[in-house]
Amino acid sequence: MSFAPSIPPATDAVKKSDIDFHAEWCREEKGVLRQLAVQRRETKSKKLGVILIKLILQPFHHLKGSK
Repeated sequence: MSFAPSIPPATDAVKKSDIDFHAEWCREEKGVLRQLAVQRRETKSKKLGVILIKLILQPFHHLKGSK
């Protein structure tokens, strides 16, 4: 005895358009998430760059005040 729900095929226009809409929404959502990941990566690399510059310039920081 099977308890799996029977899923009717998407034959009429309403069901087909719902499936198309959902597929399009998923593609857009994936694109937005990909964009956010790229932005997050760029922000991280900028922060790392600033930290590295500060660490490199830190030994020379005391020279700035002696002028």
